[in-house]
Amino acid sequence: MKENSSKKLAFFLPSLHEGGVEVVVLNLIKELIKQNYSIDLLLTVKEGRLLDKVPPSVRIINLRSKRALNSLSPLINYLKKEKPDILFSAKTYVNILSIVATKLSRVSTRIVVSEHTILSLNAKNSRSFRGRYLIPLFARIFLRYADEIVAVSEGVASDLVNVFKIPKKCVNTIYNPIVSDELINNAKKEIFIPNQDDEPIILGVGRLTQVKDFKTLIEAFAIVRKKIKARLIIIGDGEERDSLVLLAKKLGIEKYIYLPGYKDNPLPYMSKASVFVLSSKYEGFGNVIVEALACGTSVVSTNCPSGPAEILDHGRYGRLVSVGNKEELAQAIIETLENPFPANELKQRSLDFSIDKSVSKYINLFEKLLNNS
Repeated sequence: MKENSSKKLAFFLPSLHEGGVEVVVLNLIKELIKQNYSIDLLLTVKEGRLLDKVPPSVRIINLRSKRALNSLSPLINYLKKEKPDILFSAKTYVNILSIVATKLSRVSTRIVVSEHTILSLNAKNSRSFRGRYLIPLFARIFLRYADEIVAVSEGVASDLVNVFKIPKKCVNTIYNPIVSDELINNAKKEIFIPNQDDEPIILGVGRLTQVKDFKTLIEAFAIVRKKIKARLIIIGDGEERDSLVLLAKKLGIEKYIYLPGYKDNPLPYMSKASVFVLSSKYEGFGNVIVEALACGTSVVSTNCPSGPAEILDHGRYGRLVSVGNKEELAQAIIETLENPFPANELKQRSLDFSIDKSVSKYINLFEKLLNNS
């Protein structure tokens, strides 16, 4: 697009605490700056470990709202004053707020919202009334009023169209921008892994929550350990940590498991791992699978809805197993340890999810909106 510098994009997120959505949005912002877009980053509250990753040319707008709903009024005020050409948001409840604020502000700003999870499954597994009932209800009512919706996988898109009855013409599938030269360089950094016996490493990465189902991974590892001497590392923090530690002790494998907590850069662990395992009950996409492929590390994943099978091309680039099946997961890990996938083929596959490819699709989407405004 010509004269990008005259076009202002506003990105709206709850905060910059570590997470796949936040990393994806920052990757997108960094590339759009190179295309000379003017960018504001709106946060309901200015906090999070990723704040120092924001490029200096991006203006951060702190809406100073501890609760997302309280950000509605300052968001409306921002839109009336700044009138950005496009407001881009991610995460369902923030998307709903973006649409409502834009309509109430009566500005010509176009709305692009990004959905990163299978909304119907997210609601089904939510423990709160808001997550189980209110957000899905409001999503069904309001998402259709976005100018464009980006789904991060075909599965997410299908859920929006078939369950939430969003017009198919409004939903665009754009895979997350993941692979870059920076990622490859980060994967080469040195780390220390306590593994005195130099045994093969099985790796899991993600928040320690029920949805990620690290319980099944630990149970599968106990089976693997009976046949192959290996180590399990699970990177991440979350409410399930204590119960996972207790499970490992119950199974008598705690000395073979390492839980180092959250890591800013888990990529060197992926490079050193023999197998990367995703044990989730469901995923919107599965950024960590792409990262593992980029490191040339073989992958075993649950065939959960919906991203993993798309990334692994339905088993061509990694073994897929049933959700929650520890025996099947263990067998796939053993087979992968014994017969890993060719690293060069995995790295080549990861390039299908490069930042350049993804961002070019976003730019085409933005161009279409701006040229029709």
